[in-house]
Amino acid sequence: HGVFTFLRRSDSAVEVLSDTQLMGERARVTLPLDPGRLGRVACLAGGRETYLTARLAPEAPGAVPAGAEVIVVRVVNGVAEVLPPEQYDRLLSL
Repeated sequence: HGVFTFLRRSDSAVEVLSDTQLMGERARVTLPLDPGRLGRVACLAGGRETYLTARLAPEAPGAVPAGAEVIVVRVVNGVAEVLPPEQYDRLLSL
């Protein structure tokens, strides 16, 4: 009981971000994203950096290298689907 009380009062008890909070957020690719394969992105959301398993959204034109910027379009079964910013902007303008 004492440990859980401490965690509730400390910064160690961090709220988990919802899928909705991640949608539309910018992220940096940390493991390259290739069509049909999982990668990883780092997203600054809720005042902290969060690492997410990611894949390219079906609308993505092709591979995205590590270090590139992407936008989280949606989260499906705990996996972020992402697009490069220019593709995301085109998707919004449809």
